[in-house]
Formats: sequence, C-alpha cells, structure tokens
Amino acid sequence: MGKRILTILSIFCLELTLFSTSSWAEEKFKIAQNHPKEPAINGPRIVGTTPGRPFLFLIPATGEAPLSYSAKNLPKGLKLDSKTGIISGSLEQEGTFAVELQVKNDRGIAKRNLVIVGGKNKLALTPPMGWNSWNVWGCAVDEDKVRQTIDAMVSTGLANYGYQYVNIDDCWMNGRSE
Repeated sequence: MGKRILTILSIFCLELTLFSTSSWAEEKFKIAQNHPKEPAINGPRIVGTTPGRPFLFLIPATGEAPLSYSAKNLPKGLKLDSKTGIISGSLEQEGTFAVELQVKNDRGIAKRNLVIVGGKNKLALTPPMGWNSWNVWGCAVDEDKVRQTIDAMVSTGLANYGYQYVNIDDCWMNGRSE
C-alpha cells in the first residue's frame, strides 16, 4: 500500500503518516499549532461552582504573547491573576454572575462574557474537554504519565482552547501500596 500523507485542518494542523501495517501504532505524531496572533477567548461561556469550595478556572485564550487578562464584575471571593489568566478563590454566595473577560496583546483586545453559576449541584454545566487515561494507557497509568499528559496539554496549546480536565480512569489504584 505504501506511505500516505493525510493532512487534517482544524484548530490544529496535523500531518499523519499512514502505513499498511500496524507499525503506525508505535509512531509519534507532531501537532503543528496554527495560533492566531490576535487575542481570542475560547472555551465555555458558563461554569458552575459550589460556594465555599475552591474554584480554579484558566481563561482559555490564544494570541501572540504576552497576553494580559482582566475581568469586570468578578463575584466576591474570586480573584484573577492578570498574567496567567487564572481565576481562583472561593465563591462567597450562591447566584448567577455575568463576568466580562478581556484579553489583550499588542495586536488587539478580545472580550467575552463568562457566566459563573454558584449553588448546590451546579458543577459541569458544559461538557468537559480533556483527556482520559484509559483511552491511551488502560491499566498501565502512573503518576509520570499523568504529569506528562498535563504538561503536553499546556505545551501544545490545548489548554488555551479549553481543554482543562485530566480523568484518571480505571485501574489507577491496582497494585498500589499507598
């Protein structure tokens, strides 16, 4: 059958080499990123949290570095790190809060609203975007593989597009003494 090249264009530009045997399963694929230079805010438009519990949200944004972040109308108990784009803290009361996010760089400004909903049973208001250990490692998952995955999620730019969850699935506890 021979060597074939398949190029898929979407958020990322992928070049995959297909083989007529199963040896392709051992190949490593490079993700070539094609980020816009102008700032853009990606990811969910609504997030949920439970008042009194820790809240951590990375504003998923792309654009030429350095980016600076700001937010108007953050609810009490939450703060924004203007350099990292991380909103953290603990919501003080229940409610629905419309927050105006802004990301800027030398090429422009992006604005978008984020609705923060605080209350009982308000988590997972949008489908989670992330990685599941079972799909790659099955029962062979360990701490190093999880840490490498998290680092890759950041270094490839996936976190900037809203990927924020790592699910450590079945078998993680098998054969562990501690």
